[in-house]
Amino acid sequence: MQHLLSRLGCAAALSLAIGAHAAIVSFDAPAQIDIDNNTNLATYAESGYVLSGQAGSYLTLDGIGSAATGGLFLVANSPLMLTASGGGLFGLLGLDHGLLDPQGTGALTVEGLLDDNSLLQAMIPLGGLTDFQFQGWSGLRSVTFSATADLVLDNINAVPEPGTAALAALALAGLVLGRRRRRDS
Repeated sequence: MQHLLSRLGCAAALSLAIGAHAAIVSFDAPAQIDIDNNTNLATYAESGYVLSGQAGSYLTLDGIGSAATGGLFLVANSPLMLTASGGGLFGLLGLDHGLLDPQGTGALTVEGLLDDNSLLQAMIPLGGLTDFQFQGWSGLRSVTFSATADLVLDNINAVPEPGTAALAALALAGLVLGRRRRRDS
């Protein structure tokens, strides 16, 4: 019976671990951007995340991303919002970014709305396509990207947080059960 419970616990941990892995919005297989004609809001969904902004403010294109793969073209001064598909909390780990015109200048502003309604903000100078890593960007409800020049975004790396919390709870439960077994022995 104990072996059966152990195996069930391992199976549960593995199924929860799937949700805790980071997802990369790569734009390598661009799906159709959905446009709501009533609100003029355009949405793009990939890897459990949704990007939304005004129709015509962004476009997925092949060949403009990292290693000449798919990427997202964002028009200057057009905010684009990233949320988790189910509306849950997530963490932002990194992204690739660069100017559409590598000879130009500009900056990318990234604002993260936390669960307690406070904001995180990063101002990133733009140049050629490169990566940026975020430190401590967790507990986010949404992230807004806006640039002062036409921009390419690629490989947005995010991790859902409910999966991470579930794994931590499962690990804590395992520790409690392990202690209880030792006392009973």
